[in-house]
Parts: sequence; C-alpha cells; structure tokens
Amino acid sequence: MATEKLVSFILLFASFGLGLGQREPSLEVMNALKELQPRYREIQDFAINRLTEARLNSSQVIFNFHTDVITTKDQFVRNTVEEEQEVLTILDRQPEAVDRTCLGFVRN
Repeated sequence: MATEKLVSFILLFASFGLGLGQREPSLEVMNALKELQPRYREIQDFAINRLTEARLNSSQVIFNFHTDVITTKDQFVRNTVEEEQEVLTILDRQPEAVDRTCLGFVRN
C-alpha cells in the first residue's frame, strides 16, 4: 500500500512538474500574441486603406476615361454636323445648270 501511495505521489508530482514546465512557454506565447495584436491591427488597417485608395484611384481613372470618350465623341459628332452643313451649303450654291437629280442624290 505504501508503495502504491509512493508511485501515485511520484506520478502526481511528475504530472504537476510537466504541467508547470509547459505553462511557461505557453504563457510566453500568449504574451507575445498580446504584444503583436496592436501591430497586427496596424498592418490590417494599412492594407485596408491601401486597397481603398486603389479602388478609389481606379474609379477615378475609369471616370476620366469615360469623360475623355464622351468628350471625343461629342467633338466628333459636332465636327461631322458642321462638315455636313458645309457640304449642304456648297450643294445649295450650285448654279442652275447643274443636274438637280444628281445634286438630290448627293444631298440624300
């Protein structure tokens, strides 16, 4: 019986020592995580801010592109209408001797 108690005591003491032996590294890991948490937050905020800036920048680039396309098309249409009006003015000023059927064909 005494031997069993001694074995139980040794096993209890060994498991207690093993538990204490592993607690210190675990506590160190937890302390390191607590120290790193604010830095992790800074890195996360930085990444989110950079992505937001990139998204806004890409939106601005797309907006500028669409503005350029609209401006170019608008100018093209206006130039075309102006040139068409010039051609119609030239056709209207043709002398009576010019074939009206031919002028009508060109006009349409």
